[in-house]
Amino acid sequence: YTDRSKLPLEKESLDVNALLQQAINDLHPLIEQKNVVINTSFSQTGNIVNADKAYLLLTFINLIENAIKYAVQPVIDISTAEEGSDLLISIKDNGIGIAKEHQKKIFDRFYRIPEGELHTAKGFGLGLNFVKKVIDAHNGKIEVESEPSKGSTFMISIPRT
Repeated sequence: YTDRSKLPLEKESLDVNALLQQAINDLHPLIEQKNVVINTSFSQTGNIVNADKAYLLLTFINLIENAIKYAVQPVIDISTAEEGSDLLISIKDNGIGIAKEHQKKIFDRFYRIPEGELHTAKGFGLGLNFVKKVIDAHNGKIEVESEPSKGSTFMISIPRT
C-alpha cells in the first residue's frame, strides 16, 4: 500500500547535529549573499539516529533553503532535542508564513501556494513532497506551524532506533 519502498535507504548511524551543520555549510554562499542569521541550539544527547545520510542532508538543505527564500531578512532558528525515543528537529524562520488552508497541502506533490507573490521563488513544488517522503521512509513525522507574515516552524521527529 505504501510507496515507502520506492525510497531505497542506506541507513547508517549518524549525528544529526553534524548533518544540520553540514547543510548550513553547504548553503554558505546563499547565507552570505542574503545576510542570513542562523541560530543553532543543538541537544548534546540523543542526537544519533540510524538514517540515510544523503537523503537527510538533502531534506535539511531543502528546509533551510526554503526558510531563506521566503524571508526578506532571514533569521532562522535550528534546534534539536531528545523526546522519548525520538529526536526532534525544528527549523523556524521569520518568513512570509503559510496560511492555514495551505498547511495541509504543502507536502503534496507539485503543490504550490497560489499567491502571486510566492511564485517569485523558483521551484517546482517538489521540495516539501520530497522532504515528507524522506521523513516517512524513516518512520518519522513532519509538521508545520505557521502564520502568515509571522514565519513558519517545521518540526521533524525521527525515531532514534
